[in-house]
Amino acid sequence: MGLWQEPNIGLIGRDRLITRHLRPANNTQEHILIQGKRNVGLSAVLQFLHGLQTKRQKALINGGETNSANLKAILTQWACLGPNEKMPGNVTDLKTRILQESGHALYVDDLHNTPPQVLIFLKNLSAHHKIVGAIHNDVPMSGPKAANFQDLARNMNSFRIRPLSDPLELAEKLCLHFGSNLSPRDVGDAGMGMPGLMAPMCQTGRIQRAPERTSGEEIDESILLIIAPICWMAARYYGRIADDPATQLAGGVGGIVLLGLGRLLWSAGKK
Repeated sequence: MGLWQEPNIGLIGRDRLITRHLRPANNTQEHILIQGKRNVGLSAVLQFLHGLQTKRQKALINGGETNSANLKAILTQWACLGPNEKMPGNVTDLKTRILQESGHALYVDDLHNTPPQVLIFLKNLSAHHKIVGAIHNDVPMSGPKAANFQDLARNMNSFRIRPLSDPLELAEKLCLHFGSNLSPRDVGDAGMGMPGLMAPMCQTGRIQRAPERTSGEEIDESILLIIAPICWMAARYYGRIADDPATQLAGGVGGIVLLGLGRLLWSAGKK
C-alpha cells in the first residue's frame, strides 16, 4: 500500500471534504473532477476514492503513461478478458474492446498529462462509464488539448483541493512514518500545508524552505479587498483632519499605494 493510500496519512485534513462531498459523489453515476495545484495531495484523494468499495469494476491509470499501457491496464483491472481471450495487440483494437464494456469506473491521475486524443476517448467512455479524474490546474493547456479537456470536464462535478490550513498533524505522521528526527512544526511551516513538499523533507531528513510564493499557495483575497479600502479611507481621513495640503497629498498617495499593493497581492494569489 502506497504512502498516500494509508488512511492515517493520506487523508489528514481532508475528512470533511471526503465525508460530506467526495464519498457520496463516488457512489453516484456523476463524473468527478478533483483539481488543485501541484503538491497539494490530489493523488492521495484520488487513490482513496479508487480504493472504496463499489459495485463497479474499477481501474486506476496515470495520464503520464503511454496510451497502450493505460488501455491494457483498463482491460486488466476491469477483468474484461475471458479465460481464452488474448490481450489486443494494438491501440485501435484495445479501444474497440474497451468500448464494448459498460457500467465500470475509471480513475485517471495526472489528467493534465493526457494527450488530446485520449481526452476524446475519455469523453466517449464517459457515456457508459464513471470517470473520476485529478488534474493540476496550474499546468497550462492550449489548442485542441484545452478544448478537448473542456469538453470532458463540462459534465464533471468539480471539487478543489487546497493546501492544509493546519499541517501539524500530517507533519507528525510523516515524521513518524519515515522515522525522521525533524521538528514536525518546522516541516509543516516549510511545506506550507503542501503534502507533496512535506513528505520529501521527512524522507530525506532535510528542511527545504519553499520560495515565498510557492506554486499552490493561496491567499484569501477577500481579506485584502476589505483591508485595502479601509486603509485608503483612513489615510484620506487623517490627511483631511490635519488641515495640511502636504499631509492630505501624502494621505492620498499612501491610500493609492495601499490599494495597488492589495491588488498586486491579490493577483499573485490567483497565479
